[in-house]
Amino acid sequence: MGLGITVHNGETDNDAVTDKNQLGSPILLRLSFESGRVFKQHHLISIMFDHVSNAYLADPNKGLDTLGIRYGYRF
Repeated sequence: MGLGITVHNGETDNDAVTDKNQLGSPILLRLSFESGRVFKQHHLISIMFDHVSNAYLADPNKGLDTLGIRYGYRF
């Protein structure tokens, strides 16, 4: 589990472009979770989730969510 701050230099409020997320602020909060398993001593697999948004401290607050699977191999 992780908690942090993200700073970006992208658009924060762009009404002209509707296909981009409007983040509302250049400073965002980040929350992440990851859980996994090691098998056969060298292989690792995990599922991860990451959420970034301004926590409704600015308007708009579209936010970004990422869900994924991670695979690793230990040498």
